[in-house]
Amino acid sequence: MATSRKTETELKIVVGSTMPADQPIETGSAPQAKSRNGADDATAAQTETSTEAAKTEMEATKTETSTEALKAGISSTEAATIDFDDYAYVLADDGPGELVEVSTRLMKKPGEEYFFVDPRPEMRKRMALCEVKAGYSTEFYGVRRHVQEELGRRKVHLYEIRVCYGRDTGLFLWALRVANPIFVSEWHRTQWKIADEAQQAWLAMEPNEARTAYAMRTSRANPPWKPPTLTKRPIDELIADALGDRWIDDINHVLLKQRRGEI
Repeated sequence: MATSRKTETELKIVVGSTMPADQPIETGSAPQAKSRNGADDATAAQTETSTEAAKTEMEATKTETSTEALKAGISSTEAATIDFDDYAYVLADDGPGELVEVSTRLMKKPGEEYFFVDPRPEMRKRMALCEVKAGYSTEFYGVRRHVQEELGRRKVHLYEIRVCYGRDTGLFLWALRVANPIFVSEWHRTQWKIADEAQQAWLAMEPNEARTAYAMRTSRANPPWKPPTLTKRPIDELIADALGDRWIDDINHVLLKQRRGEI
């Protein structure tokens, strides 16, 4: 009997030294284990919730960034990946030139709004463009060297793109067609003259009363308007942004397939 009491007393001490000797012993430690398991489950659930919240926030940020990019008109074609030498004009010049409007956010024809042309030589670029008309809208595509013959000289022409600043609308690109020097129309001659003059003063462009050429108006602001703040973005980046994904660089381009009657 004494041995039995000693064993029982030792057992009580092992279970917990603060437990009174005459207090009944709770068999097993299941409640404690359950408490620990419950805490672990709660921690795991909290961690999983935090992870899901972080994923949701990342997706929302990604979506917001993509939306803002679309609003800003950011091109899907990065300027850094475009070799503009591949879009140099290689066909023979033909016919008179004319100013054309490119229906993009950045490229347009100057109108009655006063504008200023960037005078820096590096802010102009010559390249091959193809005009595509759909109803009343007009779009232009950059055309790579090896597919220019596929389209022909009636579709592909040489243009000089200049960076301009509208008094009200801000920065835009002006595409001027480079004409055959054998025949230059008054429309062509006067538009180029205005493009050069607008490097020194704010001008507006409109057809003359006889509708035979362009005429320019010089700002009479007093004091005169100051020249615009010139952009720091390179012209290659501006063109890539303006044209977006409109680049014909393969003979299997959808426009060429349409021209061949394949689709």
